[in-house]
Amino acid sequence: MAIIHHYAEESTDIEVADLPVEALLCVGRIIRAVAEIENIVTLYLSTLAKLSDGHAVILFGREGYAKKIELARKFASAHGQEKLDEFKLHLENDAIKNVMEMRNVLAHGSYLGRTGDGRWAFQTVRQLELRSTEVVVEAISFGDQDFEHCAATSEELVEILETELRVKGARHQRRSGALGRHTKARTPRKAKPSVPLA
Repeated sequence: MAIIHHYAEESTDIEVADLPVEALLCVGRIIRAVAEIENIVTLYLSTLAKLSDGHAVILFGREGYAKKIELARKFASAHGQEKLDEFKLHLENDAIKNVMEMRNVLAHGSYLGRTGDGRWAFQTVRQLELRSTEVVVEAISFGDQDFEHCAATSEELVEILETELRVKGARHQRRSGALGRHTKARTPRKAKPSVPLA
């Protein structure tokens, strides 16, 4: 069964081309910032659910972002309209939705190459149509400026969410502690002297 890519309104050729270094650096910034946003959502959820940081990690530390957002919406709603409005304002706005969508495409999509109009195309896992001999999947493309815009927006969101959802202190406390040695960690070995290749 063949895979057919669906690209926006018009078809285009895709040429093999490496993503520019600038775009790759932005991808790293986006991935890093979204990880921070997910951490902020976990802390916010633990506050709404009146759980300790440790209990929150046990209950939803490994849950995906969408599940945490769903739970945060339910807990915010249980606290009344004011908390629900706060939740919607900060976690259901276009900026965060766009950042999360681009991050998901970059992190989980397959890079295809450069389109005829100079954009960078990624195949998503979103299936648009199933035909008898082929599957039509979505391809999304980004322009050069989209990478920098998303990176800057995601970094700004970290600062805004940390402040507006009142988790700055908890995040600072997490970062200020020392890292303990893992109980199953191996004892470091002494480095062996290098043997010259002669």
